[in-house]
Amino acid sequence: MALLQRCMRLLPRKMQTRFVQHTQSRKVYNSDVVEENQPVTNIYSHLLQQRIICIMSPISDEIAGSVIAQILHLQAANTKQTIHMYINCAGGRVSSTLGIYDTMQFVGNPIATWCVGQATDMGSLLLSAGTTGMRHALPHSRITLTQPVSGLSGQASDVEIQAEEISRILNQVNNIYAKQTGRSLEEIEDAMQRHKFMDAETAKDFGIIDKVLEFPEKNTNK
Repeated sequence: MALLQRCMRLLPRKMQTRFVQHTQSRKVYNSDVVEENQPVTNIYSHLLQQRIICIMSPISDEIAGSVIAQILHLQAANTKQTIHMYINCAGGRVSSTLGIYDTMQFVGNPIATWCVGQATDMGSLLLSAGTTGMRHALPHSRITLTQPVSGLSGQASDVEIQAEEISRILNQVNNIYAKQTGRSLEEIEDAMQRHKFMDAETAKDFGIIDKVLEFPEKNTNK
């Protein structure tokens, strides 16, 4: 750091400003893994110190890598304390989501999931993957079950191979939903034929979540 500061002093002022702006623009939300007692650099780092992980976008390889790293970091810091995962997710890559799911099942910590806004497609799978009794949704959340989307292209033989892989992945996802919700595989397969939109209470009845949160009373005393 001292060497970097000395080099910065040698740069013209305009170049120093551009360097700082470029460095700040590369800060991606949810990507900082911090140790306890380290200075907090952004709101997501502060939440991570409180053992809170946020998934606030569709799940990409980059998002999945960040979430997995944070889960493992929190497990290493304390192997018994609860990890909280807040989800407002419109879906994403199946393989990336399954990487997060496997990590959630691998660690010994209880994991509480909280739906704020929506949990669609792969977002609903992660919502259901929380520890039983610790899966929550706010009253106006929307939870949706859909089949994983994947386009088919290429030669006939390639299309056949892709179709077999899609069928395998769909069966894998259906089995996870069946395990997490306590419903039969046939019920899940039927629900996944079309988009199944659920409000929080319906998702509770279906087995995706365990509890619909109530709004606390506001303290109006001045």
